[in-house]
Amino acid sequence: MITDLEEFVPLMQLNIDVNSHLLKGSIRAEALCWGTPTNGQFSFPDYVLLADCIYYEAVCVLLF
Repeated sequence: MITDLEEFVPLMQLNIDVNSHLLKGSIRAEALCWGTPTNGQFSFPDYVLLADCIYYEAVCVLLF
């Protein structure tokens, strides 16, 4: 699963579709806004990979 803000989900899905021939396994794009309740939408991850993750200075405290 890859996550980002709601407005970026279509772009993530486009990237998945365009690169599907390179992918193994399964992947899906989901919206996630740090600091908001997920209501059990996500299970506890085995791995977390962050890249270019600080768009808004106000969410920096949620990383720690």
